[in-house]
Amino acid sequence: MYAIEWTALSDSDTIEPEGIENFCNALSVAPEDIVMLVISWKMEAKQMGYFHIKEWLKGMNDMQSVLPAMKR
Repeated sequence: MYAIEWTALSDSDTIEPEGIENFCNALSVAPEDIVMLVISWKMEAKQMGYFHIKEWLKGMNDMQSVLPAMKR
């Protein structure tokens, strides 16, 4: 499932820094936490602080079994 509530108003295919911060809050992790670096790596994010829908879907699919354990 794509996190529509975190996408940018100007581009519904992209989660921008504000959306990333909201995603971090949902996980109870700081944006600068190493967990976010791992998530970005698993999503193969091309640009720091931004997730495109294709990156998000790939990453969430790859991490579906471990993401609940990341929530603190």
